[in-house]
Amino acid sequence: MRHSTVNLMKFKRLSRRLRLPLWQTVGLLESIWILAQHNARDGELGRFACDEIAAWIEWEGDELEMIEALVECGWLDREGNSLRIHDWLEECPTWIKGLISRDQAVTKSATTSTPTKSATTSTALSTHTTSATTIDPLLLNETKRNETKENKKKEKRSASPPVFPDELDTEEFQAVWAIWVKHRKEIKKPLTPTQTKEQLKKFSEWGISRSVKAIEHTVANGWQGIREPDTNGKYGKVEQEPLPHISIRAAKTKEYLRQ
Repeated sequence: MRHSTVNLMKFKRLSRRLRLPLWQTVGLLESIWILAQHNARDGELGRFACDEIAAWIEWEGDELEMIEALVECGWLDREGNSLRIHDWLEECPTWIKGLISRDQAVTKSATTSTPTKSATTSTALSTHTTSATTIDPLLLNETKRNETKENKKKEKRSASPPVFPDELDTEEFQAVWAIWVKHRKEIKKPLTPTQTKEQLKKFSEWGISRSVKAIEHTVANGWQGIREPDTNGKYGKVEQEPLPHISIRAAKTKEYLRQ
């Protein structure tokens, strides 16, 4: 309440009409305004009965007399069944004005926008329809991420086991292959379907004995790519050929040492 309100003539009339001291008149008006802030942000009190208003503000006198006094003194406006706080939309707190503007915008959007997709009974759970309210972009992105994760999980669950070539279709190789697949998952580098196909193709060319030794050697050393020990006790990657510039450099070094 503004400090100048108590000097208004209609304030004095209300105080005299209800035989209230200044502080009680201030409390009555403030209570009416607080009621509106919590239960009638548009200032419309006609949705409540007089005894409900009196009970909310804890008015102990005659509720009809109190309402009539507020109307006669210009604090409430009555028109038919409407009972509205006088100049409420102009004088209400700023935060109430913001809420009213937002509610009006949502109502307008709901009446002007139409759905772009219709959901049938068979596809009600999977079809998205346009909404009258604004969708939070963060919530939408989170939903998409969750759907992507769920799709990946389904793909993993539905992935069929590898088809081993006839040369590798033995219990010995399949047991070692299971260890190799588990190892790749543990180092956060799971095998892709293409890698699986190409590695099985290479292992079928090597044979079971060489392939098993290479896999066991790779897993024991915690490597990502298949390696096998050579005859000199060194370790080289499978299918890794010497680079030409390295071979040329080594040859020049040997020729220099002979001189």
